[in-house]
Amino acid sequence: MPDPARTGSLADIERTVCQTALLACGGNVARAARHLGMTRPTLEYRLK
Repeated sequence: MPDPARTGSLADIERTVCQTALLACGGNVARAARHLGMTRPTLEYRLK
């Protein structure tokens, strides 16, 4: 995966961070959202 901090917009970086948290939490959206300090609906919105 390319480094979004060097090549992407803020939205791209945010999406990458959310996707990484989701992978780290085994696909559990609620757990990933808690890990990132946001609500589940917010995380789902950020992943769109």
